[in-house]
Amino acid sequence: MAFNILPVELNQHIASFLPEDKDLCRFTLICRQTHTAINSPCSAIWRLVFVRCFDLPPHTSTLDLKRKYVLRKKLFRVGGYFVSGQAAAERRLLELFKELINESYINAYPNGMSIEKTSSNNIKQLLCLTKKSQILHDIFRAQNHKGVTADPLLQTIQVLFTHWSLDLSLPSPDCGFPLSQKAVYGHPKDYPMFLDESMRVVNIEYLLHIANFFKYHLTRPYEGILADRYESLNDKLRPKAWEKPLRHGLSKLGSQWIGSYAYLHDDREAALLRKTAIPGEDVFIDSIDTDSGRGNGFQSLELDFENVLRWPSAFEEALDSIPTPALVLALNNPFFGQTQGSANFKEIQGQGARWKESTSRLRYTTIPVTPPRTPKRADHLASRIISKAREGIDYLPFTGEGIDAQPFHCSGNLHALPPQQGIAGWQRITIMKVFDPESPLPLDSWSSTPDPFSYAAFLEDVSRADSMLDIDPVLADRCWAYEGVVLPGGMVMLGRWWFPSDETGERICTGPWIFWNVDA
Repeated sequence: MAFNILPVELNQHIASFLPEDKDLCRFTLICRQTHTAINSPCSAIWRLVFVRCFDLPPHTSTLDLKRKYVLRKKLFRVGGYFVSGQAAAERRLLELFKELINESYINAYPNGMSIEKTSSNNIKQLLCLTKKSQILHDIFRAQNHKGVTADPLLQTIQVLFTHWSLDLSLPSPDCGFPLSQKAVYGHPKDYPMFLDESMRVVNIEYLLHIANFFKYHLTRPYEGILADRYESLNDKLRPKAWEKPLRHGLSKLGSQWIGSYAYLHDDREAALLRKTAIPGEDVFIDSIDTDSGRGNGFQSLELDFENVLRWPSAFEEALDSIPTPALVLALNNPFFGQTQGSANFKEIQGQGARWKESTSRLRYTTIPVTPPRTPKRADHLASRIISKAREGIDYLPFTGEGIDAQPFHCSGNLHALPPQQGIAGWQRITIMKVFDPESPLPLDSWSSTPDPFSYAAFLEDVSRADSMLDIDPVLADRCWAYEGVVLPGGMVMLGRWWFPSDETGERICTGPWIFWNVDA
């Protein structure tokens, strides 16, 4: 066929049926007309080709789409191997990961309308790139090289991909379990959840240890405590990727969750593990209640953001659940007290953190390496306007119930966190879990949890106390504090639990937990 005599539109239409990139390149070499049809600034072919593989970012010119497509395909073809994320080739691949993450589902909700979209091309490409780059293989590889630290963006992406690290169809070797075991049972002063007092910088490495810990127990055959039970779960009951755009701000979570927590059976083991100089030198056996839930080894949790009950001051004193005005200002005004991420803070693991002890918990502050920005008049005005966080705007209270080894009720709060390493959608969740009085009925006969009004009466009793140490010991022994981070997309959350009535402040009775959403 003489392509040189065909109209440009017809040549573009023919090119739209070419299945491979190499076919499109060959088509442009046929003659001047085919080259013009493909490479002219007004050509629509690149938009069609782009949409086949990726989610289409709005307000992007055809020329920019072509550049994006060519660069992405080149990086996909070259691939990479991650050690620390510091090398130039690793950085380019990490930036591609971040761009695909931030643009996933970006055209799923046009004009603010909620239009259901069951899949995202970017999610498919992220999964393909995850397999090819082996970004989830040996996630603590950098620690094997003296003087090398992992790039925060690399660790952030690895945490965000927790659902894929737990995917049995994507086998990736679990490494560094002794390191993670020591971290998840460590004292909060050594492994804090946040790297600054206002909770703007998440300790991503600590979350990575929690994810790696549960990866071992959920996916490692014969050795993982929950491996058999996890394998027997229906695919719909396993962790999934996010299903909506990752946006900054407060967002309600789904209602149905399942998960697990771990602990060391003997407090002396926890104290000994913390003193271990070389993780893995001694063996510590984790305990997980395999009779949790209805005997399937996973506890259930149902969250209710509509019918909330009062939040006792004793719970708040233990959890610091409500966001501070400084955090609210940072969320509403990105330039207020702005930091450049975790790079501006000294390394954790005991460095740069000041702690002061109280009777029921430990607080800390972290010293910025760079001098703080000089406050402006607008900052002082804003601080007077926002004197405290507003319920329903800055944070969302909720109640819940579920079944662990026995039924429980809970109360808590959810609030947004700033973007981490340029990825939005992080949230902090705090929960006070209260076991119901023991039921005379056997586990397999429970059809539902007890009357929720009994929990309301319990909260009335607790509300008379200002601290967990002031609560009747019989009631306090049923309370367990949970703090964690909801990963972007609201499908997985990771965190730490502890006994809030511990008078010593040593937090010996503590451990990790994980929940993932199972809404249909």
